[in-house]
Amino acid sequence: MFYRISSEAGFLRADLFHRETAEEAREFFGAVADTALRRPHSSILISVHSSSPLFTVDRSGILTQFTSLGADPQHKIALVADSDAFAQCLTEKLLTYALGRGLERYDKPTVKTIARRVAAGNYRFSNLILEIVNSLPFQMRKGDRGKS
Repeated sequence: MFYRISSEAGFLRADLFHRETAEEAREFFGAVADTALRRPHSSILISVHSSSPLFTVDRSGILTQFTSLGADPQHKIALVADSDAFAQCLTEKLLTYALGRGLERYDKPTVKTIARRVAAGNYRFSNLILEIVNSLPFQMRKGDRGKS
C-alpha cells in the first residue's frame, strides 16, 4: 500500500493505491484526517486506486476519524473508487434490480458491455439507465407484463 496526500487549489487530495486490508485503510484515513486538521481546506477528495473491494466505511471505524471535520458544515468529503470497477459493480446491481432476478453467467458479457459504454459516456447515470433498458436481458425479461 502507498498513498499520496497533496494540497490542490481549494481542496485536499488524497490518493490511496493498492490497499489490501482494513488496517491499511485505517492508517490512510488517519493520515488524511491529520493532514486535513493541519491544513484547513473546505473540500477533501479521497480517491482509491487498484485496491481490494471497498469495505463498509462505518464498520471499519473510518468515520470516527473525520468527526471533528464533519462538525464544520463548510467541509465536504468525497470518496471515489476506481471508476471502471465502480461502473461495473453499479451496473450489476441495477441490472439485477431491473431484471427482478440474480445475474447468471450468461449476463456477464452484457454487464461488461454496459459498463464499457457508460465509461465512454463519461459515467453519466442517465447513460447507465438507458443502456440497461436497451439491453437484451431487460428487453427479453419475463414478468407480469400487461397485468393491472
